[in-house]
Amino acid sequence: MNDVLEKERVIVQEKPFQRNWTHEYLDQLLDTLPQINSHNPSNPEWRETPLIKLDLNNYGSKKRNVRVLVKNEADRTSNPEGLLKNRMAHEVEPVFYRHVAEHLWRQKLNGQLHLIPLPLQTMCTAGNAGMVLAKAAEKYGLPPVKLLLDIHTPSNILEALKKSRADIYLAPLDRNVFTGKDEPYSPLQLRILTNNNTGFDTTSSHSPINPFKDYYDWHWHEIFNKQPSRVYGPFGTGDWFSNGITWQRETVYNGETRKDPRLTADISRVTDISILAAEPELQTSLARKLTGLKPFLYYTENDITAMKLSRFTGKDTGVYKISEDYLKEGFNILSHVVETSYDGSSGMALLVKDFDEGKLKPGETYIAVNTGRGLV
Repeated sequence: MNDVLEKERVIVQEKPFQRNWTHEYLDQLLDTLPQINSHNPSNPEWRETPLIKLDLNNYGSKKRNVRVLVKNEADRTSNPEGLLKNRMAHEVEPVFYRHVAEHLWRQKLNGQLHLIPLPLQTMCTAGNAGMVLAKAAEKYGLPPVKLLLDIHTPSNILEALKKSRADIYLAPLDRNVFTGKDEPYSPLQLRILTNNNTGFDTTSSHSPINPFKDYYDWHWHEIFNKQPSRVYGPFGTGDWFSNGITWQRETVYNGETRKDPRLTADISRVTDISILAAEPELQTSLARKLTGLKPFLYYTENDITAMKLSRFTGKDTGVYKISEDYLKEGFNILSHVVETSYDGSSGMALLVKDFDEGKLKPGETYIAVNTGRGLV
């Protein structure tokens, strides 16, 4: 084990921080972390991101007679860093630690609190997710997040991350250094690689943070209320896509009697929506952050098929490959109107491809999600 770590892993930096709880630190978090009412539409957790009407006849390399709505998650009045991942970081950092701190206070661990380790978090990242997590940790005085990046991560990304509240480690992400196989790391292996013996791996954890339900719940209710026929966005880690179909399922199970107060659309219309996620054909894609090793798969193809057969999601819901030419086209279109990147505009790329293949119908509503430009 130690030989593998010495040979295959690089420790870029580790920030000094207390390892265990103290009464002073508990009081600090209870006094400063925001209190969240996560389902109250009259006091929303997030300001709704804008929808921009876009006539594709005016953009791109050829005329395309279709109008789409761009949901702009790069809008900084909604997402402070201009990224959809701001919402993930909010759940993983202040919301999670607020719940932990409140629970410890209720337990009244007089004289024992200093024996309890802080729940440190490991995350595998290409850069953006790690940066927004580190910024949230800095803002709220939380422990440094432990970030694992690929051994070939560009130096400019590492230099940007080194200025943040993060412990940074490098290892190959195209293979498992413990097994030598082309397979994801286990949560335990990710913790070993990031010297995290008292915490957990956020990348692949269902609990205590639910990544396929909690990260983008407001985002998806905003989309559902517009009742589009199709929604396009990136696949990447699968968080965005999985949150969408999870909330479609939740909407069915809640029914009218337990309908989420944020939902104004008819339930049957919500489950008609097809969610289409773009994944590059090439591992060396311009959309670099969408090509990393997938540490955890929320929904298999069989799960998606079952959702469609049950009519819990639209008939075209799925993950679709996209070429570099279309990634360039999608970026070219969106970059005229919003801050974006090849990763952030991949949904538009897939929408354009579908239009060219005759899959879009006049008079229907289509939304392409711009997830943002990226911090690094």
